[in-house]
Amino acid sequence: MYISYGAFHHEIFTKGSGMLVLMRRPGESIHIGPNIVVTLVALERNRARIGIEAPREVPIDREEIAEKKRLEALVDPDAPEDDGNPHR
Repeated sequence: MYISYGAFHHEIFTKGSGMLVLMRRPGESIHIGPNIVVTLVALERNRARIGIEAPREVPIDREEIAEKKRLEALVDPDAPEDDGNPHR
């Protein structure tokens, strides 16, 4: 397994934060804390299929959905939070 602790420069990381970068093969997993497991399910062309096992109370969103929720919360901060996930 390859691990990099160096800064990962991307337009969304503008405050000097770094990103831990791990390489995984299909079927291999990464554990985040005691309750979250991220598994690389498959590589298809230029896309990765990722499986995430986490408690129901942990919100999991694609980047564009998280950004939409963040913008909606700025417009209406009293609106109830909807995770948008019909499977939870």
